[in-house]
Amino acid sequence: MKEDGFQLYAVEKGCGQPMVFLHGNGEDSTYFDSQIKFFSKRYWTIAVDTRGHGKTERGQAPFNLIQFAEDLKQFLDSRQLKHIILLGFSDGGNIALIFTLKYPEYVDRLILNGANLYPSGMKLNASIPIFKEYLKTLTGKDKETTKDKRQLLELMVKEPHIKPEHLKRIQIPVLVIAGTRDMIKKSHTKKIFDNLPNGYLCIVEGTHFIAKENPDKFNRYVLKFLEGSGKKKSQTEQIPGWRQKMLSRKPEWTEKYLYREAAVLVPLVQKDGEWQVLFQVRSKSLKDQPGDICFPGGSIKDLETPLEAAARETVEELLIREEQIEITGTGDIVTTPAGRMVHSFLAELKDYNNTFSPDEVEEVFYVPLSWFMEHEPKGYMAAVDTRPEENDFPWDQVSQGKNHLWGSGKYEIFFYNYQGRVIWGITAKIMKTWVALLREPYETRDSRE
Repeated sequence: MKEDGFQLYAVEKGCGQPMVFLHGNGEDSTYFDSQIKFFSKRYWTIAVDTRGHGKTERGQAPFNLIQFAEDLKQFLDSRQLKHIILLGFSDGGNIALIFTLKYPEYVDRLILNGANLYPSGMKLNASIPIFKEYLKTLTGKDKETTKDKRQLLELMVKEPHIKPEHLKRIQIPVLVIAGTRDMIKKSHTKKIFDNLPNGYLCIVEGTHFIAKENPDKFNRYVLKFLEGSGKKKSQTEQIPGWRQKMLSRKPEWTEKYLYREAAVLVPLVQKDGEWQVLFQVRSKSLKDQPGDICFPGGSIKDLETPLEAAARETVEELLIREEQIEITGTGDIVTTPAGRMVHSFLAELKDYNNTFSPDEVEEVFYVPLSWFMEHEPKGYMAAVDTRPEENDFPWDQVSQGKNHLWGSGKYEIFFYNYQGRVIWGITAKIMKTWVALLREPYETRDSRE
């Protein structure tokens, strides 16, 4: 049933591919506050209040999951939205399944969090209290005051009704994610996964409400799924077995565990009428490279992206808000023979007032970007030799034993010298890579001016 003038309330943020969130029974779009903050940096996030929830009116149409799916279609059609990412939690996951089965052309990828195909998919310790509450609403003296509550409980007691074999019609990538202590039976969650042709299963430590209780871990697993399933299906994906796996895999770093992975921000500040690059001098009380000139940044923590690590470290070291950072580009990964791997991001710092944490930073200073465009760093070559480390190295298994001729190489170390300030090592190398990326558009712009 379609109602004239009826519209779902929605909270929207970000840009890019639409990512639509459907909350659970008795909740509203605020359930996804942490997800909106996280995913709006990459997608156009749209969290709706379903019929009779939050700021969306009840209306006159039937109050059931099928109607909620029709409401979603009406909402998307009013925005001319298709090819969405659809994430549904609990009853929202059930609505998402119903919608995807009926309107597959609207959905590009699907995330089901704590969904079920039928009421008995819930554990008894969850379904029995719900059923008891439902009975109370039927026997209450003033039934009208309990009507809304009764209808909400009725959704869980009587719905959904989705046949497992119907899931085989869903050809898009689907992430099935649930908590280790979810109110949905593990066997039922696995049944959903088993019937999806292109399904992924993820069980996260936590209860039914993992997206709210542990948003960092939940968001990271969802992002990993989205990044891994973002490409359209190609002919190579029709090839079975190991050939499909080999043709579709992405190259990875070998022995990445040997590298110390870090991320830095290359901050640009509008100062004295031009763009200037901000550098900081490390506090002399630090154990690691005290007094060295560097960019704000540091090690990447578990489940962090390089960009998140760079932003977090910048906020901590320069005592600013994350909102003051506007990312303008991603740089190349720089490595060293000593086992360091550094990601870098170019960013504009807005309303920066020379603040910094004295525990980590001695001082900050600026170098005009134009100076780097006009000056090349000096490079000095360093030898890199291969030397076995272990005393019990199996020399007897190596040709020529200890006389084996090991390979050697070279590594260039760069130095910039600006008004007595020496910027060298990996910081200089990162700056050099950015100059190479920026030089052509920078010079083209200046020639027009």
